[in-house]
Amino acid sequence: MITLEELAQALGCKIRNDRIYIWDLGYHTKKTKCSTYIYVKDDEFRAACYIECPSQSPKWIANEEAKIRAKVMERVAEACKRITQIKQKEL
Repeated sequence: MITLEELAQALGCKIRNDRIYIWDLGYHTKKTKCSTYIYVKDDEFRAACYIECPSQSPKWIANEEAKIRAKVMERVAEACKRITQIKQKEL
């Protein structure tokens, strides 16, 4: 099993409050704020994304949050693959 610490190291991120925050995805402007992070639930990595943007519709926000979560999970899958390959070489 891959730990949150191993995943954070593979992604080049730090852990805060049992979460790996991702700062390079989403919108970060004066009017729009995006909070994206990875966490563990039921021994699985999961992604969360919350966008605050009063000028956009709830549907747009929900669609963008889903896109960002999908991108994060792609990164998680790639990182887990790399970690697994490294662990197998060490055996």
